[in-house]
Amino acid sequence: MKLLLSIVLLFGALGLQAQVKHTISGSVKAKNTGESIIRATVIVSGQRTGVTTNDYGYYSLTLPEGKYTLQISSAGRQMQTVEVDLKENIQLVTLLEEQGSCRMWLLLRRAGAGVSGERRWGWSISALTRSKACLCCLEKRMC
Repeated sequence: MKLLLSIVLLFGALGLQAQVKHTISGSVKAKNTGESIIRATVIVSGQRTGVTTNDYGYYSLTLPEGKYTLQISSAGRQMQTVEVDLKENIQLVTLLEEQGSCRMWLLLRRAGAGVSGERRWGWSISALTRSKACLCCLEKRMC
């Protein structure tokens, strides 16, 4: 009986050590400039695991061997999805593109400008509609 218990415990301990872990590390950079993106998020899809890049755009994530989908994103940038078959330590460099959404354009104008007979001081902010703003932002170009 003791021999059987010893064998079960031995194989149980070996099974716990069989879960090999590897590290995914890398950096997240802007595609157009190559600058590091700080505080980008790297999330393992379907898991409750993720990290953010540090002040230099680097991250590190340790996971058990297996296949994973990483979702890498940052504010104002398009999310990048990366498939990883983790069998050894991996280093990735991810380039994120700017998001191609139209922004609300703002116009600063002098309050009372064009009004005759009265003087108003200060500034007011008017939002431009898409028709008044340049339409090149629809083509993902900056005006």
